[in-house]
Parts: sequence; structure tokens; C-alpha cells
Amino acid sequence: VLDTVSIDYMTPGVMTFPPELRKVGVVNNTSDQPDNELIINKEDRHPESQYQQLSVTYANGHPQITTQTLANEIADQNYFETVVICDSALRSKDILPRENMLSQQEVQTLTNNLGVDFIIALENLQIKATKSIVSLPEYDCYGGSTDVTVYPKVAIYLPMRNKPIAVITSSDSIFWNQYGASISETLTHMIPDKEMLDQASDFAGTVPIKMLLPVWQKDTRYIYSGGSSQMNDAAIYVKENLWNNAYELWNDAYNTTKSDKKKMKLALNIAVSYEMNDNVPKAKEWVEKSIQHAVNAGLDKSSSNSFNRQIYDMINSYNNKLQEREEQYAKLKLQMERFNNDF
Repeated sequence: VLDTVSIDYMTPGVMTFPPELRKVGVVNNTSDQPDNELIINKEDRHPESQYQQLSVTYANGHPQITTQTLANEIADQNYFETVVICDSALRSKDILPRENMLSQQEVQTLTNNLGVDFIIALENLQIKATKSIVSLPEYDCYGGSTDVTVYPKVAIYLPMRNKPIAVITSSDSIFWNQYGASISETLTHMIPDKEMLDQASDFAGTVPIKMLLPVWQKDTRYIYSGGSSQMNDAAIYVKENLWNNAYELWNDAYNTTKSDKKKMKLALNIAVSYEMNDNVPKAKEWVEKSIQHAVNAGLDKSSSNSFNRQIYDMINSYNNKLQEREEQYAKLKLQMERFNNDF
């Protein structure tokens, strides 16, 4: 039997901030006439039938909302000592057009006024919304969906540099579903444009975080249980989060069995126990043993049994995740130096 367990672990951000950068100002540097690189300002309709409508619209979001959320998200990570927000548009009163990016003098003025070491600025926010209504005859109703992709663009400024040290353009999607007995009823229930833009702008503020800072990630792991009293007892230990006790039972069983199929299962479980105890190198060592036992037992991708191939793919996928964690460790360690690598 395959059981699932949840795991939380930290992944590094794209950026690595020196430990001396402890106070950050988050500012709204968008324009009333933003740099609409992604906005086409059009609406496409494809009335393939009377039962389906599709529209694609492009809009500017609400940068004040996004800046506020971005600042809150940065503060929630507790990575910097101080997070100060300036969410009013810095360029809203400009009479003459100028470069989008902040000048070095502006950055120096902002850091002095806000009492911070550097600036993270929202430079642009674009939103693409796709609305569709389709007939669902099997349920005798219509389904309406609003899929929104947000494109926040942020820049990072240091007062001693005349250009941003990085410009990050990220994207992610959010959606809403509604149902109705007719097209008109479904349209009535679908999220209004104003609410959609507000919520999408709020969501946009969360998107750059995983690129800016180390963040916690939730994932799922698989372990085998059942088949023997040892495995049943180990499963009880897992539920009580006593991974060392479970490991002892699995390791004893691994050393006594001669079956490659059983060793494959036990080695996978042992790998997960090591990862749960933050020992990724040992976890990778054991998942590689699991893969080898699968090959020895004929349970690899060459197997004629589709279930066996799925199991092999699952173990291989876990191996790839551990490989990625191992590769990220040096960068994560560097980013967490300000906390004496306590993570």
C-alpha cells in the first residue's frame, strides 16, 4: 500500500541579498501610461456555436494594491529586519515623460527618506483575462470560467548603483469558475470585472516572492505500508511523526529480506525518513538504491506491467526532486547566512 505524507522545505530565491541589506523599501514606480509590452488592447470573440463564448481582454491592474501585497508578503517572510512601503505612484505627478526606471539620485533620496538600505520597486503590472462559457450537457448546465494571468515587473535598486541590480518579470495564473442553467444566468454569476481586477492585483503581489526570497514549499512524498507487522508498526510511527523509530524497523527489514521488490519499497521509505530529518544526501543515496532494486526486480520502465512502470516513474521523479534540492542547497545556505544557516 502506498501512503502519502506531507513535507515542508525551504527553496532558495533567484536573488541573493548580502547580509548587510537588512532594511528594504517597497515602492510603487508604475506610470499612468505603463510600458505595455504585453498588452495588445484587443478583444477576440470566437462564436463557434451558440453554446460557447470566448473573450480575451488585456488590462492594467491596480499597482497600489499589488505594492501593498508585495510589501506584506516580504514582511511575512521575516527575511529583512524592516520593510517600509511607499505605495503612492512616484511618477503620478510628472508633467514631462521620463525613463521608467528610478535614477540613482531618486534611489538615494528614497532610501534616506524611508530609512532603508535598498529599494524594491513595482515597475509595471499587466493582466490578461480569458473568459469562456461552455455547455455541459452531461450536467444540464453551463460552465463559466475566468482565467487571469498576471505579469508583475519589479526592479531592485541599491543607492550606490546607477542602474537596477536586477529586473524581474514573473507571471502566474488565478481562476474563478461559476455555473448556471443558461448562458445569461452563468454570465450573471461570473466574477465582475472590478472585483476580478482587484483580486488579480492582490494576487500579483504574491507572485515575485519566490524569485526574490527563500520560501517554504509544501510537497507530497510516498511511502509503502502494510504487508507485515513491522511495516504496520512503522506506519504508526510515521503518523506520530517518529521517523527515527520507523527508520529502525525499515532498516532491519531491509537487511533481512532478499527480495529486490521488498528492498525497493524499504529503500524508498528509508529515503523519505532521511529527507524528513533534513539529510538530503542520504535520502538521495537510498532512493538510488530503490531504483537499482526496481531494475533488478524487473519493475523498471521496460516492464510490460503499466503499474510497475508507474511505480518506477514515481521513484525516479522523487530522485529528481532530491537532486534539485541537493543542487539548491549551496545557494540556500548562502541566502540564509544572515540567520546563521538556521533553517
